[in-house]
Parts: sequence; C-alpha cells; structure tokens
Amino acid sequence: MESGDIRTIAQRMTTSLLSSRAVNSYGSTVRIAVAPIRNSTRFIIDKDIFSKRLRIELNKVAEGRIRFFSQGMGQETRREILQAQDKEMWDASVDEIATFIARSNTVANVQNPLRVAVIPVRNTNIIGMNADSFTAILRSRIAEKSQGKIQFLAREENGKVIGQILSETDLRHLGMVESSRNNSIASVDFFLGGEFIAKSLSKEKAVIMNEASVGTSKDDPRTVEVSAGSSLRRPNTETYLNVLLIDAQTGVIPVEKMVRVEREMKSGLAKADLLLTGELSALSKGSAGGDRSDYVILSFQLVDPLTNEVLWEDSYETKKVSNRSVLYK
Repeated sequence: MESGDIRTIAQRMTTSLLSSRAVNSYGSTVRIAVAPIRNSTRFIIDKDIFSKRLRIELNKVAEGRIRFFSQGMGQETRREILQAQDKEMWDASVDEIATFIARSNTVANVQNPLRVAVIPVRNTNIIGMNADSFTAILRSRIAEKSQGKIQFLAREENGKVIGQILSETDLRHLGMVESSRNNSIASVDFFLGGEFIAKSLSKEKAVIMNEASVGTSKDDPRTVEVSAGSSLRRPNTETYLNVLLIDAQTGVIPVEKMVRVEREMKSGLAKADLLLTGELSALSKGSAGGDRSDYVILSFQLVDPLTNEVLWEDSYETKKVSNRSVLYK
C-alpha cells in the first residue's frame, strides 16, 4: 500500500459514507466511534493510518455532520484539566452545603442557638479523600452562614465525640452531673456528619502505579542506576458527599444535602450512534521465478452498536506485484 492508495481510500470512503442512508438517517449530526482496523495480511503496516486519514477527510468535508471521539492522544492532559476544575468547584460545593443548612427550617427558625457536635466523615466505598480538611472548612462556612444560630462544640478529638457525649449523658442520668452548668455542657442538639460515596456497584480501590528504570548514570557512564517509584491514583468514578444534620435525641435526619465533588472521566462513547471499523486482507501468490503478487482489499463497515447490524460497507481493492531477487553463491 502506497501513500496514493491511502489518499484514494479516504476520498472514496468519505464520498460513500456521506451519501449513505446509514449516516443521513441521523439528521444534522451523527456520532461515530472508531474501532481498530484488523490487519490480516503479511505486511507490517500501521493499520490505524487508514482510519486516521479517513477521519481527517470526513472532518474536512462533512462540516460538522459527523463527530468523532478522542480515543487516544491527550487523555492524560484531559484528566489533569478535569481534576483541576473539580478542585476549583470544591469551594462552591462547600458554600452550597453551608447555605442549604443555614437556610433550612431546622436552623433558620430557631430562637436559641443550636449546639452541634461534628462527627467524622465516613468513606463508604472510596479511599484517598481528605475528609478532615473538608470537615474543618465546612464547619467554618456553616458558622458563618448561620449567623450565630449554630454553635459547634470543640470536643471531637480522635473521632470519639459520640462516645464522649453518651458517657456524659449516662453520668447525668446517674445523678453524677447535677449542676445546670455541667448539664448544659453535656447536651447536644445535633450531630453534623457526612459520607463520601462513589457511584459504583462495587467497592472502589485506589490504583498504585509502580515505575522502575534501569540505565547508566548521567554522571558516570560506567555505573548503572536503578530507580523506582510509586504513585497513588484514585479510581475513575463519580464521587459525591452526603452531609447530614442528625437529631441527637431521636436520630432523625431533618437536613440532608448531597453534592458532587469529583467527576468521572468519561470516554463519551456511550453517546456513539455508530461504530466504524474495518479489516485489511490479502491473497498472496508466489512463483518459482521469485515474482510475488498480492491482491489486497481494505473493507470498512459501519455498525449499529445496539443491534450489531452492518448498516454500510464499502471496500478498496488493489493488486501489487513484487520481484524477489535470488542470490547465487
């Protein structure tokens, strides 16, 4: 296959595709996912060059009627962009929760300040979330938004605030805490807690990326250096935080708010209308004189991903003859 063949293939397939009923039945825009082309020939060739050239030609001629998905290059940079955007959304999510709690009927309509103890935020099925930092920021924002209607108790050391308050309540029932002052210290109106939730049917775990390299030293080429490192990456899943205001006496949750804190990096392939794939095949024949002929056919198929039906198919055929020299000794 030569460069002229590749250009001819792209032009012919573009004309055939744009005039096909499979593409025109989708109206103004059709989204196509590209699957790798299978090479069934004896040739060592970059088989993806055919689909790349066809994609370029279609984008140029179709003028937006056909949309493709980025399925290779730039995905790591895209991940960094989405993570940076999620971090910028963090403050907005905290403000959204704090405003919701402060404006709720449970808080807005009280006459006396509510006494709230913070309990640790849990991770249900995801790790690597800094729950302590979030709790500290959220508590500060709620105190600001509530304008004095919520007072936080600073005794949640080591996450044992519930046991501590229950112990004080038991002592009060036993008559060991009698003064009104001590009774007031022990009382709590609400617990503020939360839970990180990953949108997944199974438990999500962090992925540990191990990297190792062996090579000569830059300072001394006579020596060999070995380096190793590892990094922790959270799973690619949509993550939510559910914040609860829990009545300390009844366990009722009068105020509850869920916000998204991390997005899943989606490929977009779920929106694909059609699947474009192909196969490079050849029939090779050699003669005793050293000549060799190859009948080559490159076929493309447009497949409905739901029904697996082939809605369009076209091909390009060529024949190549080569001479294999013979060495006599």
